[in-house]
Amino acid sequence: METMSKKNRKKIDMQSLTFITILLVFIGLGGFVLFQSFLSDSGEEKQRVNVDIQNQPAIGDANAPVKVVEFGDFKCPSCKNFQELIYPLLKKEYIDTGKVQLVFRNFQFLGEDSITAAMIGKSIYTQNPEAFWKYYELIYRHQKDEGTVWATPEYILPLVKKNIPEIDINKTSEEVKNKKYKTEVEKDNEYARSLQLSGVPAVFVNGMPIDNPLDYRELKNVIEKELEKK
Repeated sequence: METMSKKNRKKIDMQSLTFITILLVFIGLGGFVLFQSFLSDSGEEKQRVNVDIQNQPAIGDANAPVKVVEFGDFKCPSCKNFQELIYPLLKKEYIDTGKVQLVFRNFQFLGEDSITAAMIGKSIYTQNPEAFWKYYELIYRHQKDEGTVWATPEYILPLVKKNIPEIDINKTSEEVKNKKYKTEVEKDNEYARSLQLSGVPAVFVNGMPIDNPLDYRELKNVIEKELEKK
């Protein structure tokens, strides 16, 4: 029995040595990736994304220390929830106080009429950047079922004419008819896919992805941490 015990100990020692060797090699080759995944799972610092916000609709102080970027589809019910439930809180607490600038980026993939709604938004933004945010609220307020084709010029343009009078509706109508901004919207979508976004709304705070954009507590927590760093 004593002889068998010594053999077993030697076997265990060799197995332990082999395991340690493999572990050290693994750490040397891929430990950084493993470490980053641990950070993400533990709720600590995640890998930031350098989100391009140039020439995109923005509301709030351009010099605000925190940039919040929302990728959205105007036909998306969850995006409507973000606009109705999260945006007012974000605006009152952070945007209006100069702490946050919110930037909107298109990721329109729920149908060809999503593209149409985005083209109208582009036309409005080009005419009057501030008026875009009236459109942002208007389009979600009048959103219909995502399974239907509703975001058409025939439906949206009369709403714009009635609720955003500072826009030249004839010009917007002509630009939508000629699909002036379609290529630009499609490039927006390609950019969103290049970030490997799996859905909308997708929200980033200074490049930090938010797990649940519809949880204001999570969003607020990340914003506060970013403000502390500044």
